[in-house]
Amino acid sequence: TCLAAARQAVLARAGWDVGAQGLIGAPRIAVIAGDEAHVTVHGALRLLGLGDACVVKVKTDGQGRVLSDALRDALRNAAGAPAIVCAQAGNVNTGSFDPLGEITRLAGAHGNAWVHVDGAFGLWAGASARFRHLLDGVSGADSWATDAHKWLNVPYDSGLAFVRDTAAHRAAMARTAAYLQRSSSERDNYEWTPEFSRRARGFTVYAALRSLGRAGLAALVERCCDHARLFAERLSAAPRVSVVNEVVLNQVLVRFERPGSSVEEADAWTREVISRVQRDGTCWLSGTVWRGRALMRISVCNWGDGSQAERDDDIAEHGPGPMQPVHDRLADLENCKCGETVAHPRHAWSPSGHRIATLEALRWECQMWFTSLVFEHDDDLDPRPGRCLRRRGRRLLRGHAAGAALRARHRH
Repeated sequence: TCLAAARQAVLARAGWDVGAQGLIGAPRIAVIAGDEAHVTVHGALRLLGLGDACVVKVKTDGQGRVLSDALRDALRNAAGAPAIVCAQAGNVNTGSFDPLGEITRLAGAHGNAWVHVDGAFGLWAGASARFRHLLDGVSGADSWATDAHKWLNVPYDSGLAFVRDTAAHRAAMARTAAYLQRSSSERDNYEWTPEFSRRARGFTVYAALRSLGRAGLAALVERCCDHARLFAERLSAAPRVSVVNEVVLNQVLVRFERPGSSVEEADAWTREVISRVQRDGTCWLSGTVWRGRALMRISVCNWGDGSQAERDDDIAEHGPGPMQPVHDRLADLENCKCGETVAHPRHAWSPSGHRIATLEALRWECQMWFTSLVFEHDDDLDPRPGRCLRRRGRRLLRGHAAGAALRARHRH
């Protein structure tokens, strides 16, 4: 959406109406982006008919930040041509931020350049007084894009587009037809997005923001960033483990090596460590390749408040208490989205020891098990998952079945 508005605006300034005339014969647009630009930028350019060949890649530093001198040269080479500059706020690997203030200043001197900021992760830094400085200069950009599915933990396709030039935005998206009756007083959403109709994605975003509030959102961002630093601190203290990025936000890149190993052997060992962590199931993280090296990529964006980590520390020191299995199962519930498949190893088994597939099944098992603990507590309660439920499960099930029968009889 943002890049469509950008294409519309820069070509209009060059005297070309892309909506009416298309791209055949249009002035060539120079799209300038760092060599670490996210792959979705290139995907969007293909959909817009611009393609990869229009992209001028500029050099970045060791953390993936665009170099101002390289950008200045690229803009000088594009003098007189419409240009779109794509900047990053939060590199997908390192979390680094391009020098946004310098980028908007240089683009402004070009005369016909649109600055778009890909802020999938980093735009949320603006919610925190501690991290807002990372976005210095972002207000000078023409458009921003960010994701809500990361830090807000809402469904994947909940993207947000912010466009300064409303005329260009609407011209890039609006369509007319006799059966589309425009409102005389309200905004018609189909005039601002690629889709005519869509599900209510905005509702989950609104609900998350409403429940968090300004202070809650700031605390969420800061907590995730603090946890990322904790990962980096503890991992870098381990032998033959190195953190290769500057942890400025919530991303951590980790390399694992063995004594005397070659680059290829270190790549293989890093991938093996990632696989083992994934199989263990305590947390989930992924791998990436950065500057030719295989690395572990830790991206901290869970909304949890860290109390589980504190409980884990307590367990390590004192051992599990009789209610620890309940805490674990409730934490499992909290960390799943409604209706999703429970594929995580910790989620794959119910308290009664039976394999389950969905959150609803897990919720039922936990409710049954927790009820048995609350109402039929034994002083010699066995804390191992499922023991108490197996002892009392049949009795509870009979009780639930009898209650359901009575309710059904009463309704009839």
